[in-house]
Amino acid sequence: MLIVGDTTSGVFSGTIDKPLPNGWVIDVPNEHLIAPDGTSYEAIGIAPDVLVPYFPEAVKATGVDPGLEKAMHLLGSPRFDELAVAAKRAPGIGHRSACVGRG
Repeated sequence: MLIVGDTTSGVFSGTIDKPLPNGWVIDVPNEHLIAPDGTSYEAIGIAPDVLVPYFPEAVKATGVDPGLEKAMHLLGSPRFDELAVAAKRAPGIGHRSACVGRG
């Protein structure tokens, strides 16, 4: 697997809405997800194999997403399989299915 783009924001848990007496509502995380190796990426995020910084304003202004462009370029590369193997990311890291919930 080869991950292209920017580092994730490090927010993996779902939340529960808690109303406050003054009418405000806060979101409280309701679980702690960890990778199979025990690493928690909460507040850290998952770094991509190929870093392409994401600037939403630039994407909106130009209609071009550099991360998507880079991913399509890599997919078209005759060396794609070699690049993906070189990433050596543990199976499932970065995918929800690989996380274990801790309540």
